[in-house]
Amino acid sequence: MCCLLGSKKYPLRGLLYILTSPSLWGTVFLIVSFGILVSITSLILVFTFAFQPQMKVIADGEAWYSSVVAIFLCLLEASLITLMMLFFVLSSSRKKVFVKTMQLEGKWKAEEMVEPTVAKDINCCRIGFIVSTITLPLHVIIPVIGTFIYAYINAPFAAWDCMDMYFDAIHMDESLQREELKLWNRGMYSTKYLGFGFVAILLETIPILGPSLCSLGNACGAALWACDMEARGRPMALQELASMDDKSRALV
Repeated sequence: MCCLLGSKKYPLRGLLYILTSPSLWGTVFLIVSFGILVSITSLILVFTFAFQPQMKVIADGEAWYSSVVAIFLCLLEASLITLMMLFFVLSSSRKKVFVKTMQLEGKWKAEEMVEPTVAKDINCCRIGFIVSTITLPLHVIIPVIGTFIYAYINAPFAAWDCMDMYFDAIHMDESLQREELKLWNRGMYSTKYLGFGFVAILLETIPILGPSLCSLGNACGAALWACDMEARGRPMALQELASMDDKSRALV
């Protein structure tokens, strides 16, 4: 089954791994508790203070669809509030889970690798952040089908966001990272990274637990994939670069 799933299995493996690893439970409990509290509080506040005013703005609240549209708007607003509140705490926790998982698997090389920081995540001008923000209404307003479209559009950016922790740890620059994401399918994003990102996003769209528990599970899944890459000789882009260097030396 895992062979058939390919890279899609890692977010699922990560979720299972994090649930069965007591050393990670402290971080999980903190984020899940905070995520549930923020999600419920956001929903209560938005529906209490914004539902009626928005319904009145939409066709003066008299049209049959005004309440339906107001509900979807409130859900969108609550989702955005939750994501913003979780952002900094979750970003730091994801990186701790990533490093800890690689350490537990015996693949973290402290003398060679650098622990990822949250500095890069603060950049709101990243293309992935912009695309995710623009396409978020697809997930909120259009049930099921909209969520799948949202996940497909954002899949490569989600995969890069997760695996970026590994790439930065082994000192891969951005150009090499871009090459790695497109290596298996020249000119387009690799289906392996698309598959990982697609499943990762679907898990994170699960209400309440998605933005907290499943997000940590995706970081854990990225670490497990990174461990497998380490066992195979690191990412393909680095392997190709090393091969080109060897050929260049042979010609000299």
